[in-house]
Amino acid sequence: MTYTLQVTTHASAASARTATTSPIVCEQIMTEDSSVRTAGDIMNVGDIMSGEVFIISPKDNLAHVRNLFMKKEISRVLVYEEQPLGVVSERDLTKTFLEERRGIDEIPAQEIMTSDIVTITPEKTPEETAKIMVKNKISGIPVVDTNNKILGIVTKTDLLRYFYEHYSGEI
Repeated sequence: MTYTLQVTTHASAASARTATTSPIVCEQIMTEDSSVRTAGDIMNVGDIMSGEVFIISPKDNLAHVRNLFMKKEISRVLVYEEQPLGVVSERDLTKTFLEERRGIDEIPAQEIMTSDIVTITPEKTPEETAKIMVKNKISGIPVVDTNNKILGIVTKTDLLRYFYEHYSGEI
């Protein structure tokens, strides 16, 4: 089963919405702070994160994950069961396709997920987030609150967009 968490975080937003969510995810959305920021405020990852996070069960098979990647044009899903357990990325999936001899409909996500998951809180700056991503050789980090509830995800694309918009011509 796949759940989608969508949290609206841009300044003009006043609410959050879900699509096909579980009660756990709905509870997380209700705690989302959607305060308005001014141009003078220092931006943090809560301001630039992607609000749509695709969540799968550890028992979902890789055929489901592959189909989700293609249909939603994403490159990672969060493996979740009451809390974040891991991430399955395109890299994980490709490596498994090349090495594994079983059918992808026989392999559960929990077998290939990266389980030493790195998370950050929304107060981190984009600069701090980029350093964490480079240090850990990852291209996306789930954003969680202090109770480990999912708020969104920051990807390399989010960071590139931020740096392009805020440092264009200064580098």
